[in-house]
Amino acid sequence: MLQSHGACDVVTLRPPTGVLVAAESTDLGLRAAASGPGRFTLSGVVGGEQDPALQLWLDGEALAVPLSRGMAPMAVFHALEKCLPVGMVASAHPDAGWPGSAVVVTVHRGVAPAARLPQVEVLIHDSSQRARSLATNSFELSGTTAHFGPVQPSAEVGVDGRHLHVTLGKGMNPGATARAISSALPAGYTAIVEPPRPHGAPVIVTVVRCSDLNVAAA
Repeated sequence: MLQSHGACDVVTLRPPTGVLVAAESTDLGLRAAASGPGRFTLSGVVGGEQDPALQLWLDGEALAVPLSRGMAPMAVFHALEKCLPVGMVASAHPDAGWPGSAVVVTVHRGVAPAARLPQVEVLIHDSSQRARSLATNSFELSGTTAHFGPVQPSAEVGVDGRHLHVTLGKGMNPGATARAISSALPAGYTAIVEPPRPHGAPVIVTVVRCSDLNVAAA
């Protein structure tokens, strides 16, 4: 779905436009379980199996990610990032429904190689809402801005060295804050908001350059 926001379009990737993903671990200590369209959950720790690997199928194309003993889910995710084909990007966030350090990994198309990703920093000035960096150009928003208080909620956003101040309203959920930040991005940049979640749930935002975006609207 395309939403117009001035200089370029904000693209919300819904499950049908994502990458068809299947994942399997060859190591008994690491588990990879499907958790939705285009995403899977990693849990456990890589054990002592010989030549451990994470086997992936991305839109039917096979990919093997070499692993090392002792790697936790987030380390496995970083190894996966380095092996992705050009034109695909992955993000990860903790899965509270799993014990330990389990993470949910989402893979989709539409972003240039990692060397060209924008440098993005986000700081939320509010007592209830938070922004957490996930990668060079992506972050997670959680919580709802406070309904009461003497300070007007706001976001400080840095994109490739450019600093933006975004005024937020009281009672804004993560999705609303993501839209406000998307609207304020400099010309030539756009935001990908990952598939919709229940109202008020955390959201993941990825900032890319418009020239690098190659998503076909359904």
